[in-house]
Amino acid sequence: MTTRRGVLTAGAALLPMSAAAATAVAPARIFEWTFLKSIGEDPTSLAKFIRANWFAMDAKSVQRGLMTGYALHVAADPGDWNVVVIVGYPDRRGYAGIAPVFEEIRRAHVTVDGPLSKHGRIVASRKLLPDGEEALT
Repeated sequence: MTTRRGVLTAGAALLPMSAAAATAVAPARIFEWTFLKSIGEDPTSLAKFIRANWFAMDAKSVQRGLMTGYALHVAADPGDWNVVVIVGYPDRRGYAGIAPVFEEIRRAHVTVDGPLSKHGRIVASRKLLPDGEEALT
């Protein structure tokens, strides 16, 4: 499965986000949702991993205008997934539009308490358009 980051081993239109992540640089043109399942029932370790690694890189991306924001939500009724990460992009290409620059950010990041597989796994990824946007062609 291809995702916006691969697997880490390895603004008004923003969704509700934590105060730290709510600094929008532009309205999102597309959102990418990444659904994850934690190892075991408790998603705490997975959420900590995402904050320490993915969000450390995403914060740099927001500062550079590559992303509009990011958020982590835990499912109230877990099933196939129990954590979702939502990232907004100012370009409808989503991650594909920033991949070369984001890879520079990722290469410079030192993974904390990794790899991802120690905490969970990606089970699905979806692109969603903000309300009122045309369908992807």
